[in-house]
Amino acid sequence: MRNFANGLLTVVGMALACLGGCSDDVEPGDVALDKEKVSPLGWMHGNCLAIRDDALISGTAITIHPLGSDQKVLPGTITGRASSADDCFALKEDRKQVNIDGGYFFYTINAQTVVTFAIGEVGKESQLSAARFSSCMTTEGMKFSVIKDGAELWQGYYYLGYESEPTCPPR
Repeated sequence: MRNFANGLLTVVGMALACLGGCSDDVEPGDVALDKEKVSPLGWMHGNCLAIRDDALISGTAITIHPLGSDQKVLPGTITGRASSADDCFALKEDRKQVNIDGGYFFYTINAQTVVTFAIGEVGKESQLSAARFSSCMTTEGMKFSVIKDGAELWQGYYYLGYESEPTCPPR
């Protein structure tokens, strides 16, 4: 019951924060996960995982949920920490600091297929088989979401370092 109450308070707090009007320029943070039910999640650009977990080690299994029309789950493995733009697009100079300041840690991933954009879930078996994985563009980045049974379980934000045409629905 306590986890439900904490989750409800988080959702209500986010809704109240937007009563004055949320704009596309207000970037979302991660929605709190119930870690007893959902493995940690992060967004991926190429074979780089950005996640709010600084303790992942080489060899950790992840489940990759590619975004787009063909959302077949792919297996992956963390190979190490990403340290430069050569390892991770999110660490390019024009976007690096904003993404780091967002609380993300960056890991290189070994996967059967290179993905353009995806959501990575720590663990070999997905706990989110009935969830919908999606993304949309904001004025300067991408918002990633995981939705299950009409509720947003998680969201992440990737700052791209340049202006883009927003596709996210207005809040």
